[in-house]
Amino acid sequence: MPESSPLRPARRPHSAAPAAIAVAVLVLTGCTAPEEEHPLASPTSDTAAPAAEPTPAYTTELQLSEEEKTAVDEALTGLDEYISVLNEVYRAGGEGVEKFDEVARDSVLFAAKDEVDQMQSQGVQMIGEYRLDSKVIETVDLRIDDETQIPFVTVHSCIPRHEFSFSEPAATTQPSREESFGTYRFVIAEYDDAWFVSEQELWVSECD
Repeated sequence: MPESSPLRPARRPHSAAPAAIAVAVLVLTGCTAPEEEHPLASPTSDTAAPAAEPTPAYTTELQLSEEEKTAVDEALTGLDEYISVLNEVYRAGGEGVEKFDEVARDSVLFAAKDEVDQMQSQGVQMIGEYRLDSKVIETVDLRIDDETQIPFVTVHSCIPRHEFSFSEPAATTQPSREESFGTYRFVIAEYDDAWFVSEQELWVSECD
């Protein structure tokens, strides 16, 4: 699988190498700072309603600055857009694959297009939903170094893998499957003032 996009061969998240990321995660998870929760904004109305417990947009043990919080919000918006495109294109059996150009870069972009080629050659499509059950911010690095390092955010997310499968187009319902979860690592990097998912990999075959 290609490790860099031919469009931007020189600009990569500085700590994207698996070994470096692994070290960073070990250091960060050793922090004793309290976990920080960031609730999603909810719509308001003229009629008061009982306040529901807000769902955290993400959790983190990092002590984020205001600049870092803004970067995380923008990176997560990019991640959500990528997940939305993935579901749309895969459910359509690969139709609209060009939409990945708007939400992905580097190895993720190459992998998505390769998977679409395989889906179309086998005549299958995705049934169900690929979704993120949680978002844990592990790394925020906003340094820029002579055009060789770009800002990036690393997110760990639990994904219910039993909620989607690949079948022939005639299938309309998700078959019953044994529960299966995995924690995935996403790297969302900033290219020219926009955030794209540039790396995605299975971190561990379970969720906390």
